[in-house]
Amino acid sequence: MRMGFLGNMFSTLGLDHKERIEKERTVSGVRSMSSLAYLGDAHGGHFMDIMWSKEALNPIPLVFFFNGTVFNHTNKGRASNLCRLIAKRDFIVVNCEFRDLSKTVSVRDEIDDLLAMMDWVTRNRDRFNIDLQNVYVVGSSYGALMALWMTNLCTGKRMHNALGIERPGIRIKGLGLFTGMTDTESGDSDMRPVAASIEKLRKTDKDLAECLLPWENHDLFEMPPVFQVTSDNDSALPDVIKLQKLLDTNNVPNETMTFGATTHTMRGFMEMHSTTNECSRVLSRMLTFFKENEDQ
Repeated sequence: MRMGFLGNMFSTLGLDHKERIEKERTVSGVRSMSSLAYLGDAHGGHFMDIMWSKEALNPIPLVFFFNGTVFNHTNKGRASNLCRLIAKRDFIVVNCEFRDLSKTVSVRDEIDDLLAMMDWVTRNRDRFNIDLQNVYVVGSSYGALMALWMTNLCTGKRMHNALGIERPGIRIKGLGLFTGMTDTESGDSDMRPVAASIEKLRKTDKDLAECLLPWENHDLFEMPPVFQVTSDNDSALPDVIKLQKLLDTNNVPNETMTFGATTHTMRGFMEMHSTTNECSRVLSRMLTFFKENEDQ
């Protein structure tokens, strides 16, 4: 893999007017390239980090990780430790970042960001020795919804047709959702802007808007195996249960790992408490589940 320090400087318009510099470093045996701009405008939100822990002759499986603040106050930094733990399990990890929803940025704009990021990864697959036919997508909290959208875009037929594009050449073999918030109609305060943006989109592109709503997207039977984790005192529990029932209806292999109410598994715990035994157990069980269902 060619991973030399690039030293390119970008102006990050819209993000505190600070400069971003691509950096390469090693932490706890995991190498990383941070502040990679996947769009040439280098606008705040158009950056990502890539992490890996081994060199190999053959392409390495890839994990896209969507942090819990995807739609609001995006901060990929909070997921860095968790992404390193995943990379240590012999994956390349893309720690994703997007523009926040605002008066000028809609969910349709964020989908464009997603497409641009996927295109960048595809074009740079040889540089990072990425196996695009062996990809997993993981989302935490609100990032679970973006992870669900990406997975449906790459596996189903309806969403890429609604966007008027060819289906991306990325084979997703598993979707992991950590205390995932996926129900845009739940009334959750942080989900309301997402729901409002989708409803606004519905007025001009009804088909695409419905693709973004799990309960209205009838293409979910194409989904790969889905692993969810929640707890008895998790505010995301209703979303997890609702999605589990939908996956069962569509005959999608899925598993939900549920911790008891006394376990410290609040929403976002995988990112905020990545050093805990619970986090290690979740990663181990998720990867085992994907292995057990890899031919599904």
